[in-house]
Amino acid sequence: MNPFRGLMPGTTLHTSSTITVERLLRPDPQFGTIALSTNQSYTWDHSLQASVQKRFSHGYTLMASYTFSKFMQAVEYLNATDPMPIETISAFDTPHRIAASGIWELPFGKGKRIGNSLHPVASKRVSGWQLQGISVFQSGVPITFNRTVDPIRAVGSNRGVMFFGDVSTTRKDNKTIESWFNTDGFVTSSAQLIDTARQLRTFPLRFGWLRPHPLNNWDLSVLKNTALAEGVNLQIRLEALNAMNQTNSSGPIIQPTAANFGQVTPVQNYSRRNSADCQTGVLGSQGRRRPRSRLGVSREAEGVLPLSALRVPNHQRRRLADADLHGVPRHGLAIGKTADVNGSIRVA
Repeated sequence: MNPFRGLMPGTTLHTSSTITVERLLRPDPQFGTIALSTNQSYTWDHSLQASVQKRFSHGYTLMASYTFSKFMQAVEYLNATDPMPIETISAFDTPHRIAASGIWELPFGKGKRIGNSLHPVASKRVSGWQLQGISVFQSGVPITFNRTVDPIRAVGSNRGVMFFGDVSTTRKDNKTIESWFNTDGFVTSSAQLIDTARQLRTFPLRFGWLRPHPLNNWDLSVLKNTALAEGVNLQIRLEALNAMNQTNSSGPIIQPTAANFGQVTPVQNYSRRNSADCQTGVLGSQGRRRPRSRLGVSREAEGVLPLSALRVPNHQRRRLADADLHGVPRHGLAIGKTADVNGSIRVA
């Protein structure tokens, strides 16, 4: 029985013969959803930062930094009726981050410790080589058990997380790809889920220990600089992004009704990418190099295009096909040639 029938023109309560019990239990059942804007959210963090640098001398330079931190936030309501946002670990918390980089100029050729008295032709071949590398290790961010319904705007599905038992039992010390956390206690059958929008949630949004694999990435490169004439240099560069082909997952599936609930399947980083680049430049009056021409070659694990698929003149295509560039397949070459401006065609 709807006690408001016929009393509230312009609303569904005016014409409906029934009303839900949940609506009648509200302090003011005659009102529907009320949206409010508040300034109650806040965040805080603590961190220790350290860095060390060896400036370029004796042919090499090194730099490394480390950050140890904890990022907390109170920007979300666990329930729409909560008086304050819940204090929890931030979705952007990364306790550990290590970044290191270095450049090593190989000591060969004229003016170096090895091969200083070589013939000029031999000296040009062995001199000007550099090795460069950048390494990053970073903890994964916490996994969030999102609501499938927004408690403020009341949009989306009302099928949320239902868990019975002690939440501490969800942690697993021996995590595997097939079982990243203990799924016992979760209701995984859609038929058994109740309307969670009518319940008060106590299950945490995220756990500090539930994170995906840490990010572990290495980018390596080899450079060869050769002076062709006064103020004119040729640079050949071979690069490998994610050189170790490290796989970094984006975390386990956290939808309880999914068939692969608790398993790690997505990948958030790219596979190893190899590229070769050759360019010449002229040093201007300010000592800055202005690129004159550029020849680029690339190969990615996702695949390459044949030369016939590129709009490249035949004489340039023949030059590319005859190039000998350290293991880069002849069927996966690309070229970009410009005058005084950078430009290239990449193959993905």
